[in-house]
Amino acid sequence: MSGVFLKSQKTNRVQRPKDRSELEFGLFSSISEAEVTGTGGQGTIRVVRIGNDYNDQGEVEVMMLSPHASYKPANAGGDNIDSFEDTQTASGMVVPTPQIGTRGIIATPNKDSTRGVWLGSIMPPGLGQTIPEPARSDQVTGKKADLDEYASPVGMPASEKNASTYDGRVTTDKAKRAIHPFAKVLKKQGLLVDTIRGSSTSSILRDNDSKMIGFNTPGGVGESQDLTPYMDEGGVVVKKPMNLTRLGGHTFVMDDGDTGGDNNLVRIRSSKGAQILFHDTSEMVYIGNQNGTAWIEMTKDGKIDMYAKDSVSIHSEADFNFRADRDLNFEAGRHLNIKGIERTQIEAEQLRLIGKQDTVIDSRGSLDIVGTNMTMSTNNLSMNTTNLNISNKINTNIRSGEIDIVSQYGMRQSHGTGLEIKTNVLENQIWNAQTYNPGRTYYKGETVIFGTLFYKALQQNMVPNTPGVKVPPSPGLFWEIIPPVIPKTIHGDIKIDTNVAGPMLGNIEIHAKGKVNATSITGSINLQTIADNINIQTPQTVFIDGTSAVHLNLPGPVQPPALPIVLSALATNIPFPFDTSASGGANGAEFGVYENPITDPSKPWNEAYYQSDSTLFSIMKRIPMHEPWPGHEAGDGIETTASNTDRETSGQ
Repeated sequence: MSGVFLKSQKTNRVQRPKDRSELEFGLFSSISEAEVTGTGGQGTIRVVRIGNDYNDQGEVEVMMLSPHASYKPANAGGDNIDSFEDTQTASGMVVPTPQIGTRGIIATPNKDSTRGVWLGSIMPPGLGQTIPEPARSDQVTGKKADLDEYASPVGMPASEKNASTYDGRVTTDKAKRAIHPFAKVLKKQGLLVDTIRGSSTSSILRDNDSKMIGFNTPGGVGESQDLTPYMDEGGVVVKKPMNLTRLGGHTFVMDDGDTGGDNNLVRIRSSKGAQILFHDTSEMVYIGNQNGTAWIEMTKDGKIDMYAKDSVSIHSEADFNFRADRDLNFEAGRHLNIKGIERTQIEAEQLRLIGKQDTVIDSRGSLDIVGTNMTMSTNNLSMNTTNLNISNKINTNIRSGEIDIVSQYGMRQSHGTGLEIKTNVLENQIWNAQTYNPGRTYYKGETVIFGTLFYKALQQNMVPNTPGVKVPPSPGLFWEIIPPVIPKTIHGDIKIDTNVAGPMLGNIEIHAKGKVNATSITGSINLQTIADNINIQTPQTVFIDGTSAVHLNLPGPVQPPALPIVLSALATNIPFPFDTSASGGANGAEFGVYENPITDPSKPWNEAYYQSDSTLFSIMKRIPMHEPWPGHEAGDGIETTASNTDRETSGQ
């Protein structure tokens, strides 16, 4: 039936045209070694076959075979050019085009065919140090300045051996190799000497029995050019300068490790160093960017360490929940800003707020402070309010150097029992109640009573370079004596003045349900009125008794005899001296700080590390830094165990 068209074969589907790149042969009878001489069209390369049987034969155009390719037949779709469903969909794997000079195996319909397929490349013996990624070697060589700069004690990423200088008398693993350009990338990231996150041993040359799968892209071209045989359009072989050196590209490695189990990992890494690493030997996951300015690590013990040179921003349109079963530590190098649009609630068994310079609590509405006990210790206390209501259920004790009370209008006092006023108590001029707390840290400007003197702190009373040692009050570098108060009231009298110059007539009225007694021990009792009478009235008898005489008119009173006078004691004996139980209180314990090394990539690279002349003192024991960070979870994990990273264990 060959060549006969049947009506049943008629179809409305578009018949795809014959693709020129398609081979018209179904049988490949010739297999030969070939060398790449150039690239053809898309998916094709030009090669020349190698061997005596193929001398003087021209180039063969071969198509690349793909380990995986799948596509929809062209005649299986529709004819709607706007519809994706009618297109010829495809999936598969793409690999780099072999470089000029690469040798491999091709298959052709016969040995005279000019078209065929590329079956695969042949790797020369001793080549593969950079496959699937530039593996480190301690046999690197280079300019002395570069070797001194890198100064890596664990080796460096190495290139392939130089075939022009390798004579075969040295084993492959001892062959000198140039420093691979990727070493510069690792140095920039701070990972050059890190044998986990940085350099690797994954290469074809490591094991006789390879246990890895991986591949890498060739990367960009170098600067040097090589004269390379090239067949021109006329079929004449000429030498043409070409940039054949490739600097190395992206890598993907699945490595089951060497014979000792080291370097067991899966890694995806870009040509500039960004990577995702699953390291089974160390049981950790590491993700880092190209410059080493941001990374995250998940460790074997369950730590998640993150570092960012710039900001870390997280946004959730619902909830953002933090919980730490031990401590939750926040520290800001400048400001710590927390804002709740509607409500902010802080709850704790013990709540401490410490402002080393200023503390401002500003309530635009109500402010309620409730506590079982409350202690306020300050140099100056100012209160400004419209109405002040103070209610105390038991006792109120106030002690001051001097008390001035000014009322815009009147002043009323009401007492459940009596009112006692005592003046001229010398003992009250001495402060015996101590307010200095030896367990507290005092800052510049704070005042205390120590001994019987007032002191003011000139600076923080901590002994330099001696944590926890405090300087008690004494004149010197840390404290100064505050001079005594010069009182405005320098007499021992009780004076009541209704202010003669005032706008109203001020009366003094004394009402007593019982007796009114006025006694003077050493002086006289004088009653005088300028514009009116002195009235003494009682429904009973008026007694006036003068031991010597009673003068109701001039010549005036005479000196009374010195007879003992006995006074009744005050109902409540006010103690001498009178002191309150108010104390300075213990200030909130400050956060202890720990010394954290700083890795500064702007500093010179010295002895395989970025050196820094400063450290960071922080409330946290571990602060991730730019690599190389010495705080990574160590192999034995002793220094980074949960107990050793607990900031409370040292009592700071």
